[in-house]
Amino acid sequence: MRASSLLAVAMGAALPAQHEARLHGPRFEVVCHFDDAAAARAALTAAEATWPIASRLYGGRPDAPAERPVIHLYRDPASYIAAEAALTQGRFKRNLAFAHYASRTAHVAVQPRLSDDALARTGLTFQTLRLVIHEAAHLVRYLAFDNYRSHPDWFADGNASWLEEVVLRELGELPELEDAPSFCAKIRSTQRQLDDRSLPSVAELLDDGTGALTFHETYAVRWMLFRFLMAAPQRPAMRRVIDQLETFGADRMTGSRVAAALRHELGEAALATIDRRFAQHVAALSPRWQETARALDTSGEVWTHAAFDQHDAIAWRTGAIGERPFLLSGGVTVLADGPARLGLLLEQPGAGVVRVTFAAAERALTVDRVAAAGGRPDLLRQISLPALRTGRRTQFTARYSTGDALTISVDGRPALTLELPIAGRWGLSAVAGSTGLWHQVRCEPLR
Repeated sequence: MRASSLLAVAMGAALPAQHEARLHGPRFEVVCHFDDAAAARAALTAAEATWPIASRLYGGRPDAPAERPVIHLYRDPASYIAAEAALTQGRFKRNLAFAHYASRTAHVAVQPRLSDDALARTGLTFQTLRLVIHEAAHLVRYLAFDNYRSHPDWFADGNASWLEEVVLRELGELPELEDAPSFCAKIRSTQRQLDDRSLPSVAELLDDGTGALTFHETYAVRWMLFRFLMAAPQRPAMRRVIDQLETFGADRMTGSRVAAALRHELGEAALATIDRRFAQHVAALSPRWQETARALDTSGEVWTHAAFDQHDAIAWRTGAIGERPFLLSGGVTVLADGPARLGLLLEQPGAGVVRVTFAAAERALTVDRVAAAGGRPDLLRQISLPALRTGRRTQFTARYSTGDALTISVDGRPALTLELPIAGRWGLSAVAGSTGLWHQVRCEPLR
């Protein structure tokens, strides 16, 4: 059966009849398996922006396709999982995105899962756009090189991850790299490997060796390796190897030939110090967020915060507030999705984390303390906030004053004051299944 026929059969079996949004550009077609033209446009814009940048990376290949590759966008993880099972029998289930070489198609779930109202307010999440770019890059590579299936994994995954960064910046969707929580997570992952001496050597990585690294650690280090190779002074050598990719054959030894060619192009002098320079490249980055669970998008003045159903989305700002007075201010819009709870996080030295939660469904403001990860919260205060509603922006300040007084104000009025020592970091959270927006959040020292 031809790949196109296989895809049609699989899609028909996996998805119920429903409205779709279909759009195409010069190079890609997007099939949005739910009726949302804005989502389809956003995905198509990201895919189309990927083509010329990926093509330049691949030496000007490929030409415009005779038949556009298709990107399928699914409304939620469950719809994606059904389609993926029909095509690749669960191999890419956990990824929530994959490119299918036989049919020249890509498949991406909108993630985390959002209600219709939340999706209308936020548009496609940063996480979703990032994966659209990643899979579009794979599709361009499939068309650019006849031996794409034999490319080493460090190159296939690494260059697609690197293109995420480049294309998002081109689209104006990426703040400074070290201020984007999802990329900060990759940086921190690789820096932890460096610190605990589990970071594979460059030679090991070029042989696709990743040791005992986890799924996410492997993607992170491959992105970092490719980023390093595309930086001076390695870039000319990497470029020459990419230009030769078609000459390395299409068999089990292709990866070894690519690695040998790169070692040759780099030269003995560069190879002698390459691990040290790779470590310096990793260590030089200064991530400003520690995202322990996805996903917070900090591009622009309005940040989207969306949590998967299984766990809270938590992002800590790097660096301690210190014991001096501070003012944490901004606005929050809790969207009608799941528990509908977003919160501020404040560390207490040796005591745990204080959570200030805006619970829109209950129209309440709750302050509690969690002594340890996974521990039961200790309720400190809860008050009614009739003005707090889903879909409505609420202004807040958290003022910490001399004498350990923490005062929370809502819409310009003091709501509660607690005596609490605060001296660690501050952060933001979205309770599992919740989605919302943070507006112009700032944390500033008080004189």
